[in-house]
Amino acid sequence: MKVEGMRRRPPTSKDVAQLAGVSRSTVSQIFNRGSDRFDPATVKRVTDAAAELDYRPSQAGRNLASGRSSTVVVLVPDTTFSYNLQDMVDRITADVQDFSMNVVLRFFRIGRDDVTPLLEMQPFAVMDFAGLSPRDVQRLARNGTAVVPDDRRSIRVGVDDVGRAQVDLLAECRVGRLLYARLRDERSDPYGPPRADAVRRRAEERGLPKLEIVEVPLDVEGAQIALAPYLVDGTAIAAYNDDVAIAVLGACVDLGFDVPRQVRVVGVDHTRIGQLVRPRLSTIAMKGEELVDEVVKQLRAVAEHRDVPPIRVTGIARPVVGDTT
Repeated sequence: MKVEGMRRRPPTSKDVAQLAGVSRSTVSQIFNRGSDRFDPATVKRVTDAAAELDYRPSQAGRNLASGRSSTVVVLVPDTTFSYNLQDMVDRITADVQDFSMNVVLRFFRIGRDDVTPLLEMQPFAVMDFAGLSPRDVQRLARNGTAVVPDDRRSIRVGVDDVGRAQVDLLAECRVGRLLYARLRDERSDPYGPPRADAVRRRAEERGLPKLEIVEVPLDVEGAQIALAPYLVDGTAIAAYNDDVAIAVLGACVDLGFDVPRQVRVVGVDHTRIGQLVRPRLSTIAMKGEELVDEVVKQLRAVAEHRDVPPIRVTGIARPVVGDTT
């Protein structure tokens, strides 16, 4: 049975040209090269016709006309996808629309060649939140693809701020044992090791016990098994993120440890779910929106062929005191 209207071909520049009474070349030039060369009345006829037909210019045609792609790849780690990361991607998508860029989200796993597919895509730029290596950045640069942020130290400063804030919150009471609860996940984890290093350095500065690292899965039984050998009265736990902190919290309660009297826990990300659990989670809020805005400024500078400004985000980590410290 044939159903009319189920599948229609999208309108083309030829359709717009016929409706506006101009040549197809005129439509193409107005949308791909700019309308300055044409009489305003002609431009209006073309844009009105395009609106009536709901015509969208071919992105491939624009790329050919401009000599470059307008795709921005947002590269994120192939690991647990938090609400904060989703919010960041949404903000990036909205911001780059101002200068006619399209966002594609890609997951990156350390140790796997995820750069070659990027080279085949030939994007205009890559926003790297996954930890590309210097060699990866060089490969993309040779292909004409910009990578932002261009200063890896800006991301490192954020990691250090988070680690320091976690330790300072935990150190407000006696610390008999200090743990860093990493996420146990078969996927890559570019943030866990540097965050643990930041916690270790700050703990040494504060004269706290030597940091011990435990990998915690996001399930009740697994978390109990992982933590049982480590928990003692006076244990302080810096968790990789709020998800891990909630798993730690549940395991502590099930194993008979009082939180925060015997065990204290601090997460990272200030997620909504972390503020719904009881006891309410102490955590570290991060200025993700400000960081995204700074990275978008760098992208805009690259698109406009200007000098790339440095990332300027200070005090990226803010302690949120709940009921687990």
